[in-house]
Amino acid sequence: MSLWTAIVPLKTAGERKTRLAPALSSAERDELARALFDRVIGVLEACPAIGAISGLSETRPARADLDWLPDRGRGLNAELQALEIAGPRLIIHPDLPLVTPDDVEALLA
Repeated sequence: MSLWTAIVPLKTAGERKTRLAPALSSAERDELARALFDRVIGVLEACPAIGAISGLSETRPARADLDWLPDRGRGLNAELQALEIAGPRLIIHPDLPLVTPDDVEALLA
C-alpha cells in the first residue's frame, strides 16, 4: 500500500478568513487561520496512511517539522497541477475544525 502525501494550502497573511473581517481584525483572522492549519496538521500526523505532509503557501509556515511547497501565485489549481509528487495525494484545506483522524482515514479508504 502506498502512503499518501497530504498537502495543506495556506493563504497569505492578510488574505485569510476575509469573510470574518466585520467581526475580527486582520491579526485575529491570521491567528485563527494558523490555529486551524496547525490543528489539521496534527490530525494528519495521527493518520497512519499519511506518509508526508506539506504546507503550500507563499511563505514558509512557522512549523519547522513541516515540508514547504512555495506558492508562486498562479492560483490553487495551477499550483497543485505544477507539483511533482509521486503517489497518491490528498489536498485538504485547513478550515475543517471538526475533522478527525478517523474522518481522514475513511476518506482515504
